[in-house]
Amino acid sequence: MSRASHRPRRRSKCALLSRLACVALALFLPHAAASASESLGEQLLLKPLADGRVLASFEFTLTSASAGTGSYGLMPRALMQPLDHFGVSELQLALNSGRWRYASWGSPVTTLRRRGSYENTPPGRMSVGEESVASGAELVARFEDEPTPEQWKGLTSALAGLFCASLALDDRHTTRPQWAYRQEDGRRTLHAMLPTEGVCTENLTPFIKLLPCKNAAGVASLLNPLALFSAPFHGLAVHAARKELGWEVKLTVTTVFAPAVTRDISVRDWSLQSLFGRSLEKACPLADSAVVRVLAPPKTDGAVAHVVAPLPEWPTCSAPGEKRAREHARLFPVLDDEDEVTDGLAASGLLAFETDEQRNAYRDRLRTRWAHYLAHTDGEYIYDVSTLTRASSECRRAADSQGSLDIRMAWPNEQRFAYPLNTTSPLLTADRTLVGHDQQRGRLQVVLTNADTVPQRVVWFEALGSFVVPYLHTRTHSTRFLPDQGEDELMRGIQDFADPVEQLSYQPRSRDSAFVLESILRIPPRSVVKISFEVAKAFVPYSQHPPDAHRGFDLAPAIFFPLAPTDPRARVGALQKYTGAKVVPKTKGRIYTLPKLVELATPDFSFVYTNIIFTSTVVALFFGSTLNTLLRTYTDFVL
Repeated sequence: MSRASHRPRRRSKCALLSRLACVALALFLPHAAASASESLGEQLLLKPLADGRVLASFEFTLTSASAGTGSYGLMPRALMQPLDHFGVSELQLALNSGRWRYASWGSPVTTLRRRGSYENTPPGRMSVGEESVASGAELVARFEDEPTPEQWKGLTSALAGLFCASLALDDRHTTRPQWAYRQEDGRRTLHAMLPTEGVCTENLTPFIKLLPCKNAAGVASLLNPLALFSAPFHGLAVHAARKELGWEVKLTVTTVFAPAVTRDISVRDWSLQSLFGRSLEKACPLADSAVVRVLAPPKTDGAVAHVVAPLPEWPTCSAPGEKRAREHARLFPVLDDEDEVTDGLAASGLLAFETDEQRNAYRDRLRTRWAHYLAHTDGEYIYDVSTLTRASSECRRAADSQGSLDIRMAWPNEQRFAYPLNTTSPLLTADRTLVGHDQQRGRLQVVLTNADTVPQRVVWFEALGSFVVPYLHTRTHSTRFLPDQGEDELMRGIQDFADPVEQLSYQPRSRDSAFVLESILRIPPRSVVKISFEVAKAFVPYSQHPPDAHRGFDLAPAIFFPLAPTDPRARVGALQKYTGAKVVPKTKGRIYTLPKLVELATPDFSFVYTNIIFTSTVVALFFGSTLNTLLRTYTDFVL
């Protein structure tokens, strides 16, 4: 009787479990199907700079083959829904704090070989880094159709709420570029800049929430706010672009550390622990690829040898005597006669060891040869973060007992870092100054230097705001040629002595819109071009002055866009400069100048207060006298 009574209960439990399993599968399968069309790639570039600083560029790339926001598994819906709602096809948002030094640091974008390991090197190059390094906030949005003011206002409000930023972008900050940010499809583009907007922890927190693993695992675990925001330069950027089959979102974090200055010991040794206060503990399970790239320091005269530990793994079966030794023979250069002898014995299969000490010594010698190849030939240390989960990894064996990865770079023979007196400047530099000391007129001056042996063409984009009135008829230009280097003398053509302004376009200012200047300039080879024109400082209504009116108004940075060479021979030469070296110092992306502070004539704000007090006093006296006359009664009093 008892067994029969227990059978229905068991059957009901099995039926309930089967139903729950079906419900779980029904809930899981759509998410798995959606995630199958999405991918996540993590990348960290650590690049030592010539002045002892270290550039750290985080890059998180999310791609989706689906355009619908309802099927996203990895893509950040909080970002994709506003873009889809307001009809945005491409978005670029950057928040930076600090000054990017082009003369000392070069371009923020580094061109590297497109590879994820040393196993195989596919053809092609890739760019790592963020070129939007202007101080403050910059927003570029490209719409499918001509945008309306409601769309732009709604988009900026949504982004301001998402990233906790004060994106008060009205018509006085918004521009419509014609040549800058131009695309072949002819979509409408809006651009705005706020030089005073900073970046802080309140911006980083929602930024991290857009990542699938947040900062709990993977490369994003190094995003320590205390370390990032104490750096001389730090910034966040978001790029979202609609592709043929879906979307691509790229989240970047750019930071420049100063280890030699921070510790006040003039030693530029660094590690992940010293830079970020953390080390890599585990990989993000949702990432398809996670790579840390460390570049060798730039080679200068009198450079001291550096040491990187732990070393990345060399390709499997590539050591001398193994299966793939021939195709990877370059990875283990011969440093002395002993290496040549051991390689010959290993190739013939006669290499044997009597003790474990000899075997370990041979492995250490291979590691020394591998380190020599990475430091002097390859110049790039590639670490696969997914190896943190493998017990047989070279990085895992060299790491601590907890299995974390802490990459270190040191200069053992350097007692004190000597800052270089002269650094290799980019081939194209730009500078903008505002000349004048009064509050009515001034002169805007732009200086472009081309140190290359071929001419350069750039697009000059200038948004002067509504408080500066330029007088373009006062424009003047001058060209100064730099001395030739080497025995070859440059042949100057008639274009080198002509007006550098090839085309000019501008949008007039109004009380509520900015003056926009766009020009195509030609800079002759090895020359310095100076362009200037007079400007008038407008009288701004007192209601439009900021609370700190006597500080002045911030003038947004000028932007220069290098163009491709028109001469086929120059195009080939530029291509060789881009792809000939392992790391290209040539400035390829946009060039930003520094923002300027414009001092305007400020009204006497105390006059309003004084006028109110004076008027109130007169009214009070008049009202008191009148009321006293009307209400006071007089009676005779007999003494």
